[in-house]
Amino acid sequence: MPTIEGHIVFNDFEGGFWGILAKDGTRYCPVDLPREFQEKGLAIKAHLERVNIMSTRMWGLNVEIKDISLLTP
Repeated sequence: MPTIEGHIVFNDFEGGFWGILAKDGTRYCPVDLPREFQEKGLAIKAHLERVNIMSTRMWGLNVEIKDISLLTP
């Protein structure tokens, strides 16, 4: 998958979980979002890899984070 830019979101359904909303509107559901990035609204740049796992969340593409960094304004 390509490197994306977006921001961190928190979804409060299905027990609550973190997601990434890319600038193009694509939703990603990371299985391994580092704790230091678990903050609503953080602007990030990330290289993601699609993973094939079962999930009840039904929100976005399930991905592993290969690299992530903050975007500076």
